[in-house]
Amino acid sequence: MVHPHTAQAISALVEESIEAWGIPKEKILTTITDNGSNMVAAFPFHTAEEATTSEDSELDSFSSPSSLCSESNNNVLQEGEDDRYDYGTMERTPCVAHTLQLVVNMLLNKEPQSEDCWTKQGTWSTSSANHLSPQSACCRGLLVLIKDCPTRWSSCYSMMARCLQLKDHVTAVAESMGWDSLQPSEWQKIGMLRDLLLPFAEHTKLLQSDTQSLSLVVPALLDLRNHLSEFSLAYARTYRDAASLAQKMLSNMERRFSVFLNVTATKFSPLAAAACFVDPSVSAETLIENDDEGMQDLLRKAEDYIATACHDEEWKCEWSR
Repeated sequence: MVHPHTAQAISALVEESIEAWGIPKEKILTTITDNGSNMVAAFPFHTAEEATTSEDSELDSFSSPSSLCSESNNNVLQEGEDDRYDYGTMERTPCVAHTLQLVVNMLLNKEPQSEDCWTKQGTWSTSSANHLSPQSACCRGLLVLIKDCPTRWSSCYSMMARCLQLKDHVTAVAESMGWDSLQPSEWQKIGMLRDLLLPFAEHTKLLQSDTQSLSLVVPALLDLRNHLSEFSLAYARTYRDAASLAQKMLSNMERRFSVFLNVTATKFSPLAAAACFVDPSVSAETLIENDDEGMQDLLRKAEDYIATACHDEEWKCEWSR
């Protein structure tokens, strides 16, 4: 695709690709894109809320389904529409991994006490890069400190994990060079924050892949929700700021991902739950054998969605005959 990458150009290219590959539009269940304003505007089937240019708002907005069926098909599909989904409609879903990183960014916004830690680690990383490039270190089998990069996912976690891995060496070099070093309590804080972000880094790496990741969305969100709850309880007495941060991240995550987990949410979509339900590697533990009332509601929505989809396909086959 050549420049400019405008919404009109993207939309036209998508239409051309769909036509060239002979893909019926009713077969497209959702379109997953990044959250750039051109991507949001490229797909006409979204609510007015998505038109905002705020990155945060763009990520929070999930499109409402709009029918792509013909007028005659619409008349048929209206029967019993109160208890069925608009199967075969095209909707836009923002990138789940990117949305997870917005939750992670709360660490920098809600933990001002850690600013001194970031500054010192950044100084060490810059000095390390000046003396030895990452490429040179890799060739020589050496490890170098990683500098935080706001545009790189899980960068903050990688910086803290590597710094802790090289803690003894970092402390020795800092003392010999006369640099400010971290206090024991600050090292403890870095270790705690690394543990907080580890599951987010792991799930982000998994969900950003292009291979069968939709069925893993619900299990990943449930795992992160449990992680934040347990983390908050573990530090409720010893480090209240960390417990409070985990609670705020949990609340933020619940709000952002209610579209996948909360069946009463205005923009709830059963697609991720349905994908999880038909994946035998995760369906039993996540939905079928989960006694949680919310998960049972999610299971019923997934079953209804799949039943409706299969019914529509059977009806279309009969109609074509």
